[in-house]
Amino acid sequence: MHTSSYNEMKANLSKYGKGLVADIGSMSKNGAKTYRDFCTQYIGIDIEKGQNVDIVMIGPYTIPLADNSVDTVISGQCLEHVNNPFKLVAEAARILKPEGHMLITAPFQWREHKYPVDTFRYLPDGMRALMEEAGMTVIKTYLIKDDCWGIGIRK
Repeated sequence: MHTSSYNEMKANLSKYGKGLVADIGSMSKNGAKTYRDFCTQYIGIDIEKGQNVDIVMIGPYTIPLADNSVDTVISGQCLEHVNNPFKLVAEAARILKPEGHMLITAPFQWREHKYPVDTFRYLPDGMRALMEEAGMTVIKTYLIKDDCWGIGIRK
């Protein structure tokens, strides 16, 4: 993960994060920094076993956690590798407790980097659509450097 994403997530977690944080797309490659550094209670979730992964998903859109089970959901530089990001964001909203926050970021502009696919780039309106379709109330969406951010609350 690049430095601007790391620093912006730190700032957003300090403002909106609380309790148990579920990080979707948490795998760290080659010892890269992770968002675990900012959380006292953290679950790393990804589609396969690896560094910084505590829970392996059952499928690309199925997280093996109960409804309303986490306080905060985060995801950084994962959505561009998902064929159907609407399904994944809806699944993330399902595990989020009412009044919990979702903090997601994905590239606005970045070179192609398949893992195993590289499907999308995001703009604020697209991030808003993902969150609203999942039933989230959007607090804000914005661009910063090469990334698009979405912050929402589950009502």
